[in-house]
Amino acid sequence: MLFGKKKVSDENTVQETAPKRKRQKITVKQWIILGVTAVICGIMVYNIAAGFYLMTSTKRELTFKEAISLVLPHNRDKFKMFEDTELDGLYSDPSIRPTEQIKDDQGNVIGEEDRGMDYLKAHQINILIMGLDENKSNTDIILVASIDLSDSEETRSISLLQIPRDTFVGEEYAGSVTGKINGVYSVGNQELTPVNRVIEVISKNFAIPIDHYITCDLDGFKDIVDALGGIPMNVPHQITYDASRIIYPGEQVLSGEQSEWFVRYRSGYNEGDIGREKWQRLFMAAFLSRVKDIGMTEMYELLPELTTYCTSDMTVDEFKDLIYIGTNMELEDVSVYMVPGEAATYNGYSVWSVHKDETALMLNEHFRKYQGDVEVYDLEMIELANTINVYENTQDNFQELLNGETPGQKNEEE
Repeated sequence: MLFGKKKVSDENTVQETAPKRKRQKITVKQWIILGVTAVICGIMVYNIAAGFYLMTSTKRELTFKEAISLVLPHNRDKFKMFEDTELDGLYSDPSIRPTEQIKDDQGNVIGEEDRGMDYLKAHQINILIMGLDENKSNTDIILVASIDLSDSEETRSISLLQIPRDTFVGEEYAGSVTGKINGVYSVGNQELTPVNRVIEVISKNFAIPIDHYITCDLDGFKDIVDALGGIPMNVPHQITYDASRIIYPGEQVLSGEQSEWFVRYRSGYNEGDIGREKWQRLFMAAFLSRVKDIGMTEMYELLPELTTYCTSDMTVDEFKDLIYIGTNMELEDVSVYMVPGEAATYNGYSVWSVHKDETALMLNEHFRKYQGDVEVYDLEMIELANTINVYENTQDNFQELLNGETPGQKNEEE
C-alpha cells in the first residue's frame, strides 16, 4: 500500500442495559431480513463516512495521508511496497542514500538516528514508467514520476523526469555499440531482469532510487486511452503519421489509435526525437486532466480493466492510492523536466549527451528534496559534449501546457 494508518478502537465504550422483559422467538425468515438489513446499513454507513472524510480532507481539516488512510483503510503503519518488493538493488548505491543536513517538514535538521531510507520513503515515492516499442524490446518512453507526499500544500507535487530514448549511458550499461539507454531493457545487464536493468542504470546515472515500475506496450496504451473514453485535447498542429493516419489541428477527443500517432510522431519536428519528447508533455497533461474529470469513484471502477493493459509490481490498492493522488493534485503542481544535454555522435550513431553539471543541479532541486545533494562525481553518466545550453531549464507545468504554452521552451534563469 502507498499509504497506511492503524485504526484506533474505543475501549471505553459503555453499553447501557434495559430492564428485562419477555423475549419473543424470532423466526428464520425474520433473522434473514434482519441480516440483509444490517449489511445494507453497514454499506451505507461506510460510503457516507468515506464521502465525509474525503470532503473534509479537501478543506485541509485532515492531512493528505490521513485522508487516504481513512477513505482507503489499509490498517498499516508503513508503506507495504517497501517491505516485499522484488526489485533488485534499489538502494545499493551509496550516492542515492540520504546524506547530511536532512530536514523535517518544518525545516529542522533531523538527527542521525532518525534519518535514513525510512524517512525518504515516508516523504517521496519514485515510479519508473516505461513505454515499449512495437517489438516490446526497446523503451521508447522512459519517465520517472517523483511524488512528494508532504502534507504541506506548498511542497506537495509531482515531478516528472523525461529521459530521452537516445540518452548515452555507455556500452557497458547499454549492452550494444550504440550506448543508448533505450536498448538497456533488452540487452543490458543479463544478470538482471529487463526492468531491473533499467533501474540499475537510472540509480547509477541519475541517483534516483526507484520504488515501483509500470510498463506498457503500444496495444496496452491504446486500450487504456479507449477505456477512459478518449483524451480531449486541443491539437496544436497537424500530425501526419503517414498518408492514411492524420490528425488535424483543433479541439477533439483522441482515440487510443490517434493517441499513439500523436505520442510517436516525430518526422515533422526539426528536433526529431527531442521535439517528440516535448509534445508528449501536452498529451500527458491532457491525460491527467481527463483522469481528474472522470473522478476518483469512476476511476476505481475502471481500475480492474486498466491494470490488465500494463505490467507492474504494484497492487490494486497501491494503484488506488495513485488515483487518489492524481485526482486530487492541482495541474499546476505537476511539472515535467527533461535531462539537460545536446545531440552528439558515438560510433556513428546519433545520441543524446547528458550535461552532467546541469543534470546534477536539476536532480538536487526537484528529485532529491529529502536526501541531500548528490555530487557530480557520484553520477556515472558520461558527457560526450557540452557546447550549448538550449536544452537546459526547459521545464513546464501541466496547467501552462493546457493553457496553450509551447512545451519545452527555455526558461530564463531566476
